Amino acid sequence: MNALGKLSLILSLLCFLFTLGFKLALSGWIPFISVGFWFGLFFLLFALAINLQFLRSLLKSESLRFLGKSLLLLLASFAVVFFVNFIFYKKNLTVDITDNKIHSLSELSQALVKALPEPLYFYYFHVGNSKVRGFEPQVRAALEPYLALSSKLHFQSYSIFQRPDLAEKFKVGDEESSLFIEHRGRIQRLSGLDEASITNGILKVSKEAKRIYFLQSHDERKIEDNSTFGLKGMKEQLERLHYEIASLTNFDSVPEDIAILVMAGPRVRVSEADQSKIRDYILAGGALLVAIDPGEDHGLGPLLKSFGVEAQDVFLFTPEAQASQSNLLVLTHAGQSSHEVALGLAPGLNPALFISSSLQVLEQEGVKVSPVLEHLPNSVARSDIDPASSVVKSHSLFAALLSEGLNEGNNYFRVATVADSDFMTNQFFSRPGNFDFILSLVTFLSKDEDLLKMQSPVPETTYLILTQTQLNLYFLFFVLPMCVLFFLVALFFKLRKLF
Repeated sequence: MNALGKLSLILSLLCFLFTLGFKLALSGWIPFISVGFWFGLFFLLFALAINLQFLRSLLKSESLRFLGKSLLLLLASFAVVFFVNFIFYKKNLTVDITDNKIHSLSELSQALVKALPEPLYFYYFHVGNSKVRGFEPQVRAALEPYLALSSKLHFQSYSIFQRPDLAEKFKVGDEESSLFIEHRGRIQRLSGLDEASITNGILKVSKEAKRIYFLQSHDERKIEDNSTFGLKGMKEQLERLHYEIASLTNFDSVPEDIAILVMAGPRVRVSEADQSKIRDYILAGGALLVAIDPGEDHGLGPLLKSFGVEAQDVFLFTPEAQASQSNLLVLTHAGQSSHEVALGLAPGLNPALFISSSLQVLEQEGVKVSPVLEHLPNSVARSDIDPASSVVKSHSLFAALLSEGLNEGNNYFRVATVADSDFMTNQFFSRPGNFDFILSLVTFLSKDEDLLKMQSPVPETTYLILTQTQLNLYFLFFVLPMCVLFFLVALFFKLRKLF
């Protein structure tokens, strides 16, 4: 190649490199950038046009033959890699080389799936548009490790318009997509695609049933009441999750099969004798969920204080409520709580309480009290339900506390106190976050530790995060100059003998 051709070739290469560099630096294709591309193409064609003899010799050269063989070898390598991946895909085989096995199911998940006695179905519902259907491969990919473990697991995907009967059966809401598990007639909605969410969902529908008794002797809310402030909706939801729900008209004797005792909004004063019986049951290793409302003369102060909790007789308000909702509907959040119940709540779905009070933690020997739910900091505590009543300086804005401890016989007891009972009712239990909170409490109190402690492994990789502008500048002022320098040096040593 003559000197003019070499110079044209170098100019062509520089034009192409700087065109690419400016495109990345400016985050888009601007019309004037195409000038560099066309100049690069012109110099390349010019170099070849004035050196046709060089082009013919290049096509017959050993270097070109070597390049062709290298490309064939590279293509063969890609073919082998593709074939191996295809075989692994067809056989559902994976190799996880990460340090903490973040791409592998835990032993608990594997044992749980392999031990399932009957078929289990995953149902994915969507509204049918292309955007939402695009999520289906992600859902399948998350479920594939489970489906590969057992032929008893099945995945089915439907549009809610294609199968409205199934949408009604699973109580699919107005969201664009949702995922459910069904096993032996029990249904569980999944809130995530990580291993913890999926395995916990399988656990919830496959574990043996536990019985929850609702005390009904102090004018508590009724589990068969289908009115606005009854509990029938929550009862049916818990039964769908294989919990057995029963009412208890008195607590003279403790049922042998009791897993949790619930007192939902008592409005008649609980006698000292009844409180003593309930306290004895708890200290013998029992579990109590008590939801109390402000302004009610329930008389549970002594019982709650024996487990490190004081209910403050105040009313919580939201200062700037939306026009369509009452300012007595107060949102809550987990706050700084590290308790497993708080960690089990779905991110962004804050439980909402209606006509609630606040709770205070008391020092009590042998009892550990943990906040799991707090009212939002902008909530206001007032002395009466009248929004014009005086503001009370509350010692705390805790909405739910958990008391745990061991008695002298090493019996482990648990008590959950919530500063409202309306959140469990037919009107409010289906609000985003409310039933998740109820289920987290029930899971903890019934000692289903596997459901709460199952967590997804976290990768230990440290990432360098750059903005698009930083990435473009890095390419323009470091990568591009290094590439130009490399090619110039390579061309110099390759072509210097020809000058």
